[in-house]
Amino acid sequence: IDVVEGLLGFSLAKSHTVAAAAAARALGEIGKSELLYRMQPQPSAMVEAARNGDRRLRYAALEAIIRWKPYRPYPGSSLVVEALGYFAGSFALPRAIVADARTAEVERQAGLLAELGFETDVATTERDVVADAISSPDYLFALIDYTLAGPTSGQLLQRLRRDNRTARLPIGIIASTEDLERARRLSRQTPLSAVIYQPVDAASLDFQFKRLLAVSGQRLVPPEERRQQARQAVEWLAQLAASPQQIYNLRRTEGAVSAAIRVADFGPSAAKVLGSLGTATSQKTLADVASQLVQPAETRKAAGQAFAASVSRFGTLLTTGEIRLQYQRYNESEQQDQETQTLLASILDTIEARAAADQADH
Repeated sequence: IDVVEGLLGFSLAKSHTVAAAAAARALGEIGKSELLYRMQPQPSAMVEAARNGDRRLRYAALEAIIRWKPYRPYPGSSLVVEALGYFAGSFALPRAIVADARTAEVERQAGLLAELGFETDVATTERDVVADAISSPDYLFALIDYTLAGPTSGQLLQRLRRDNRTARLPIGIIASTEDLERARRLSRQTPLSAVIYQPVDAASLDFQFKRLLAVSGQRLVPPEERRQQARQAVEWLAQLAASPQQIYNLRRTEGAVSAAIRVADFGPSAAKVLGSLGTATSQKTLADVASQLVQPAETRKAAGQAFAASVSRFGTLLTTGEIRLQYQRYNESEQQDQETQTLLASILDTIEARAAADQADH
């Protein structure tokens, strides 16, 4: 065990992500949760791997930690929750940020990425770049034109590197011929970055962004593998939500799980997680999903059950307006199928039963 753990630490230090992932998988098979406490108060090598920028390494480390079933808090446990949320929320196509102060140019670059199979968010100001980058864990890289990154002496890139949420985000600095040397100097000052000569078509961009990923140690993960990882992360969260564990604050994953519940084969597990959080927004999401005909029947039923469990445990957290909306939904369901009417009625029954119980207590 010590040899494999040492190999994991060495591979992390040298950024050998493939070797590190293999070591993490092996250690997950032969190790135990005690390994998470060896270096306290510092996080263990496995926890460090769980926040690495390489997706496959991060997943291998997360899988090992979940398999070990730690029984008490350990250094860096919040990073594991962050990783669970990252995977649970990253089920769609790979995403990227494109930033350029020129609207036409940023839209052109976004179009090239779309041809390569990326979902793309665009930004035209430094503030928008930072806000977008920290709002989602699912960006594979950012492409920032030198005209936006350079004039402030690289302060935009420095801000991204100082924030833990974007510290390892690969950054491609797009440069025209006249900006090329200045962009290269800026790249040398910015870890995990590379200069991208202004692409004219999808093929030239494809070659250059793959080089950027190689420089930063990233590997492109196929969509189906991403989806499988996301599905498993939601299931792990559901298992943790159903257990008496006191290690992880699962509320930190609410945003990711609220998106995942609307993905057909993730819905039932995601509903269980939301039902355990005890927040007003999670109850609203459950009530909304249970009431939406566009959702699969299995997901709607699971959302209704999770809503009842949440209200039973935490009380009704919906606002008066949201409760009124549920009555409206039920009243408008007269022409819908019996299963839908029964489900909508059960939500109202849950709300009314809790209100009656609270009134009796007073």
